[in-house]
Amino acid sequence: MPGTSGSRNLEHLRHSRRAQSVVEYMLGVSVVMIAIALGFSLLGESAKGVFQNVRTTVQQPYP
Repeated sequence: MPGTSGSRNLEHLRHSRRAQSVVEYMLGVSVVMIAIALGFSLLGESAKGVFQNVRTTVQQPYP
């Protein structure tokens, strides 16, 4: 059956493209997550004072 071989190759190609799309999506997500983690680590010390001020303000008794 000559048509069967071509059909199998086409199905394999579709599966391969779908897998490639999933891998590209996951790589994009991982790059975004790494950027967020780096942002938190770099801004952590500078944002620490801001959060401390907010905490102090919230903990004050209401007049």
